[in-house]
Amino acid sequence: MTRQDFDNIANDCNSLFQTKAGLVNATYYEHLRALDPTEGLHMATTDKFSHFALMANDLIMFDRVRQLERDRSASASEPPRQRHTELDLITMPMEDWIDHPYESMYKFLVFLFHDHMPHKKKKALSERYEHAFAKKSRESNHFTTAKSADTAGLIGYLRKDEVFGGPLARIESLLEEILRRESFLAEVA
Repeated sequence: MTRQDFDNIANDCNSLFQTKAGLVNATYYEHLRALDPTEGLHMATTDKFSHFALMANDLIMFDRVRQLERDRSASASEPPRQRHTELDLITMPMEDWIDHPYESMYKFLVFLFHDHMPHKKKKALSERYEHAFAKKSRESNHFTTAKSADTAGLIGYLRKDEVFGGPLARIESLLEEILRRESFLAEVA
């Protein structure tokens, strides 16, 4: 990601937010309900872009930590100390959270807490999340609730978009490269 990528994203959002008739004093969510889907997609993607960039940064940092640990272990002249050196990481597609909110939250809680949280509590929290998600989806009428009739079209539009296409493609490429390496390392181990 370059500084220019971030500037382009900010300029794109500034060109949409509170600049159109009837939306001069509107909130972010009022914009999402009123803008056409492609413009709303630009605003929503801008809003979440820091998450994408941080995820990419986390992937790079996790990869560096893993490589440093491998280098350290390979060059150690003394026997390795008894220490926990594994790093658990879970990736969960957004579609799973949308299509299966209960199961996704339960899987996340199991990953996070293992046996340190009772099964009953995980179920209760997962049910609460599922109900909150369903309520939010029912009450919301903008495209980010996955109600768009042309979700695939919006994804394709974003992939080809002048502002977001390049940065998102680079983040996706980084993720695929790290997952490929993880898969290779798992096969070798």
